[in-house]
Amino acid sequence: MNGRTLLAVILLLVGGALRAASPEDDWSAIVALDAGPQRNPRTAEEARAGAEAHLAKQERALRAFLAAHP
Repeated sequence: MNGRTLLAVILLLVGGALRAASPEDDWSAIVALDAGPQRNPRTAEEARAGAEAHLAKQERALRAFLAAHP
């Protein structure tokens, strides 16, 4: 998979995370992710999996932001 294809896939995965037109609005959506996962895990494994999933979501949002607002 080349870089452009990967970028397109990332942007599609992020979907609605960055729909606003301005960089400020898009950045606000990213900052909102700093609140962390909103689930209450029952086990350490659930907590770890939730944290990893949330970090992946943050990474996708940041990559999409950088692609949209170079």
